[in-house]
Amino acid sequence: MKTLAGTLALLLALAPAAAAPPQAPPPGTVQIEGGAIRHEKSGVVFPERIDEMARILTGTELIMAMYVPADPREMFAGKVALLGVSAIAKDPGYDVMRERARGSFHETGVPEVVSEGRFAWPGHPNATTFHAVYRVGPYRKEYWRAWDAGWDATMIVTTPRKDEKLGEKLSAIVAETVYGGARIAS
Repeated sequence: MKTLAGTLALLLALAPAAAAPPQAPPPGTVQIEGGAIRHEKSGVVFPERIDEMARILTGTELIMAMYVPADPREMFAGKVALLGVSAIAKDPGYDVMRERARGSFHETGVPEVVSEGRFAWPGHPNATTFHAVYRVGPYRKEYWRAWDAGWDATMIVTTPRKDEKLGEKLSAIVAETVYGGARIAS
């Protein structure tokens, strides 16, 4: 599935799982209030919902959550979020994080860089962090990536380019819930 259409088709196929009964938390995670799941070693929180998008959770070594809207038309319009946590022994560093984010657009087009920088992750003073907002084609893509003590947490939120306010709203939810009150460095 190398194209955006292929990826969206896969997401659409998985979307009915969002209505499925709650799953048991994957190994290494614990259920916390409000249906959220916290990864014990990294501290990253997988909220049950991001805005009205429901969580589809999978994984053991790599724990991955996909947040999809109930209406597939919204997904095809570009509204989807992905969150993954995995063990990575070596800090990839800020420059590698930035290059991987930019490189993810190779099939979609050349990104317009809106912003790139770091964010402060509460409780993780030694974390290497990267935050960016890009516009590419009809999409706004926001990246949150952090590495700390052998754990990598990456969140990508895609929204329609024309709906900047929705992107900002979802970003605020990610900062507060997933990264525990993270603040973008100025």
